[in-house]
Amino acid sequence: MDLQSTLLYISQNTDINRHDVPGVLFSATIGMAAIASLFSKSDMMKIPGVTVVMTAAYGIFNDMIACRDSIEYFTRFHTWQGQNLTNRTVMNLDPNLNAIVVGGLSTIALGGLAGLFFLMLSGNVDSESDKKIAEKQVDTRITARQLFPYLYIVTVITFVAAHFKARFAQQAMAAAPYVKYEGVPLDMQAAWEVCNVRNTTGYLGFAIGVPLICVGIIATRIWLYCRSQEPHEKRI
Repeated sequence: MDLQSTLLYISQNTDINRHDVPGVLFSATIGMAAIASLFSKSDMMKIPGVTVVMTAAYGIFNDMIACRDSIEYFTRFHTWQGQNLTNRTVMNLDPNLNAIVVGGLSTIALGGLAGLFFLMLSGNVDSESDKKIAEKQVDTRITARQLFPYLYIVTVITFVAAHFKARFAQQAMAAAPYVKYEGVPLDMQAAWEVCNVRNTTGYLGFAIGVPLICVGIIATRIWLYCRSQEPHEKRI
């Protein structure tokens, strides 16, 4: 079965909107490759893999809550259509399926991009690394195991911040509702607000967290290099 036939089959036999089938298939492929990479012995494979898995997990768990706050929010481009199913990535109102598909679709590609940045900074793509290690006994490469705590901390902080910020925004809107989102009924403004704030805070956390992790990687590599220059007795 060629790609065209696969896309047609998925669009005809699932609830995925035909316009989103290529993106969903692409994201699912990257996601499965990322999970498989975790079983690799190579940090060159694991670093992008663990980054994708963590960002996808954030997106899915975040949307598990958001889909229960307002499933109506999850149309394509977040335009109000009530419970009309024609302009949705997932053309049903199942909160779990919507969270998995939309949450993964919105985060996996970003996680892959961030993972490539981390990989380039980690020292694992330097073809001369093994030679330098053999000659100088200096290894400043960052492993996936060392990267994971950075990813975990940024993910948890972003998740908690997004949750509380969204709840406070929801309470404020519910207490004094007004039309902030054009086309959305007044009685749905608070539900739209909680989902929108949760969504934008997640992207903000990504935008801040990725550079911070990059700085952490560079700082750790500098520390490893400086430590390697100390006398062996002092290091012990």
